[in-house]
Amino acid sequence: MAGYDAVNVSLKQVDGSSLNLSAQVLVGADGGNSTVRKLLEIPQQVSEYGQTALVTTVQSALPNRHVAFERFTEFGPLALLPVAAKQSAVVWTRSHEQAEALLAVNDREFLAELQNCFGYRLGELKLVAPRRAFPLSLIRADSMVADRTVIIGNAVHQLHPVAGQGFNLGIRDVALLAELLMDQHDRGGDLGAASLLRDYSRQRRQDHDRTIGFTDTVVRLFSNNRLPVAALRNAGLAVLDHLPFAKSALAKHAMGLAGKLPKLGKDE
Repeated sequence: MAGYDAVNVSLKQVDGSSLNLSAQVLVGADGGNSTVRKLLEIPQQVSEYGQTALVTTVQSALPNRHVAFERFTEFGPLALLPVAAKQSAVVWTRSHEQAEALLAVNDREFLAELQNCFGYRLGELKLVAPRRAFPLSLIRADSMVADRTVIIGNAVHQLHPVAGQGFNLGIRDVALLAELLMDQHDRGGDLGAASLLRDYSRQRRQDHDRTIGFTDTVVRLFSNNRLPVAALRNAGLAVLDHLPFAKSALAKHAMGLAGKLPKLGKDE
């Protein structure tokens, strides 16, 4: 509940008692099922992709050298993301039906399919974690701010995992909000001032639009196997491979380094 100069929160503890807190601003960074967003009754726009992400961890015979791999297949992208020297997190996108089938087989059969899809760039793979499945959607809250409250990260946007942009976007949310709050604190201002929260929302909106649009376009482009689209896509990739400046620009965008960055997101 927000008052004139503070927001008050009541937290229910394990023993059943309540812990009452008061602050100038509340930051809802509580994930995709954000309680803060629900209590504020902020609506969401949801777009289903008709895909499921299979998630697990593998150990590889060869070290990953801290390199992330992403392969675009006719069924969806497959990413192996470095966790340790010879361990990688797997995010494998398939249709709902294919994902159910892959969850139903034993570990040996699943691993054979995974190895066939990824190849042997890291040598033989071995499962070291259970398999889990998550339906994929593009979800975006209608607003980032309310009275003395701001929601950030997955509480306000949930992206398809392709190209790993959701995490970068959330980090930039944190960096800008921290920058604005520190500047406001140094000036002795109100950390929950409506003008500050509006400024945060305005500055983040463009980055959200750009990154979500980029991710959604990549998903739909690489999930479409119609011959004309596939031919155009393959031709575009071939041309891109011969244009170093274009490859550099795309890589910069994918790393979250394109456009204006918060001061906390820049190297000194």
